[in-house]
Amino acid sequence: MNIKKSLIMGKSMQYNEKNIIDMFEKCVYEFGNRIALSDDNINITYAQVNLDINKLARYIIHNCCGKQNVIGIYMSKSIKYIISIMAIIKSGNVYLPIAQELPEKRINEMCAEAGIKMVLTDNNEISLLNINFLDVSNDGVFDNFDDNNLQVEVKEEDIAYILYTSGTTGRPKGVMIKHIGIVNLIHWFNDLYHVENKKVLLLSNMGFDPSIEELFGAILTGGTLYIPPANILMHNNIFKDFINKNQINIIQFVPSVMYRLLENIERMDSLDIVISGGDHLDEKLKDAIIKKGYHLYNHYGPTEVSVDALASECFLSHPVTVGFPVHNLIIAILDEGGQLLPINSVGEMYIGGIGVAKGYINNEKQTNESFVKLSLSSDTTFYRTRDYAVMDENGAVRILGRADNQIKIRGKRIELYEISKEIRNIECIKECEVVVRQINGNDKIFAFYIAEKFIDSKKIIEYLSGLFPMYMIPNFFYELDAMPININCKIDVEFLKNANLNMLGIKNLDNITIQSIQRSDEILFNICKKVYNLVTCDIDINTFYHSTLNAIGVDSLSYMKLIIDIESNFGFEFEAVALSNDYFLDIESLCKYILEKNIPYEV
Repeated sequence: MNIKKSLIMGKSMQYNEKNIIDMFEKCVYEFGNRIALSDDNINITYAQVNLDINKLARYIIHNCCGKQNVIGIYMSKSIKYIISIMAIIKSGNVYLPIAQELPEKRINEMCAEAGIKMVLTDNNEISLLNINFLDVSNDGVFDNFDDNNLQVEVKEEDIAYILYTSGTTGRPKGVMIKHIGIVNLIHWFNDLYHVENKKVLLLSNMGFDPSIEELFGAILTGGTLYIPPANILMHNNIFKDFINKNQINIIQFVPSVMYRLLENIERMDSLDIVISGGDHLDEKLKDAIIKKGYHLYNHYGPTEVSVDALASECFLSHPVTVGFPVHNLIIAILDEGGQLLPINSVGEMYIGGIGVAKGYINNEKQTNESFVKLSLSSDTTFYRTRDYAVMDENGAVRILGRADNQIKIRGKRIELYEISKEIRNIECIKECEVVVRQINGNDKIFAFYIAEKFIDSKKIIEYLSGLFPMYMIPNFFYELDAMPININCKIDVEFLKNANLNMLGIKNLDNITIQSIQRSDEILFNICKKVYNLVTCDIDINTFYHSTLNAIGVDSLSYMKLIIDIESNFGFEFEAVALSNDYFLDIESLCKYILEKNIPYEV
């Protein structure tokens, strides 16, 4: 291939199946006795699960008349969750996953905007939503309904599901994905990975779009989907044992998870295909995974184009790219005037084709801004990614960064302006800027603010926790005497991103030294320095001691790394109840827990 312009089209394909139901029922017919779903306790065949899906679908129709109603799912990841998804789809309706960790306010906003008619749940606490719900935890509720396949007409342009993702406004937007987009995605996925008879791990959160590819990539192709225990990410040994026991063949990771779970353990023989997506894959990690003997692929795709738009296999001798388009998709790289660029020119990437979403539910303004027509193909809708990219003469694409202020950390989209806006809403805060700075190669969110009077950072965290999921809460909060100003009399964001903290006029930073920490504080501070490579001048010690674990960058994965290092260095094991990263309220309580073990420390 030798192209001249930054335009490339995926393989043109036509399909007999027009919706997800057609693909699934074909698998039921062809592979009825094959295991479709498995967890630690249950194996269920395609034929068996289809009967359960059909009964629940009729129960849904009995309680929710009509088609294309939006039905929420609020439950833990499980076989019942998968049955609920397929039952909603088979009933001709639209499913919307609701993450249980979201604040109540955001859940209510999501339900109101999407016009949710009901919610399926295995948790009676869903009543807090003040909305109708069906508890599907008891199979007896719908056992009396017919288990034959339904005769519900579902068109290829009908919506299959809605996923909420924050966008350029920072507020969540519900992306409406069509059946044909998923049909196209899964045919491409199966052509690439030959999933029939393979075992696929459902590793991703159900509200994160890689879960769509994991789920449908298995059960629409004749593969087996494995639902892991909730603690699979909490310890390398738990992960390794599950993979080896169940002989898993295909897993998708965001790079940070891949690093924690693959680079640092020996090769697992059954695991063949490793897929990276959701964030930038760096060269060192790529090489490390390939050298272990895995076949590594790099995927790219916004939620708005039905999960994936580009993919490439990775090799030691080649730099990381996101490769080439999914079937029936068009990739174009344009200049600021909307004109197609020559190859090897940096511009903004647009994606068109049958995988492009219908738009954002009940958000016409954002839909019109993001889903556009282009002169190069007036009958095709393109999604404006706001990602800078470059295409080479072979058509391979590299992503260079965001064209706006929206960033990704650990695969999650984060709008920095929205965070700073909410901090400014706190009564005593006069000004705030939120930026991303790197600490030893890891992206961390920093909030710099000016306050009329002292405010404890714990109060800011408490306020933000009611508005945002935890991954959007800044890791560090610093009060400044004044914001740095650039030559245009604007806040110098680049200076905030890059300057040494000592140059920013942070209040009281000069008086903070490691000697000021009490002995118990010092123990944990040094432990965390070992685990996270914290640099003293970049840490407000007072904030450190009183902050949540999230404030120093601890997520469920790094929390287990912290525990593993503490256990190996200091010779004791954490109790099972303490293995959850929400067990300790803050650094102080973790420090006290360690001290109560009454063991000698060498820090």
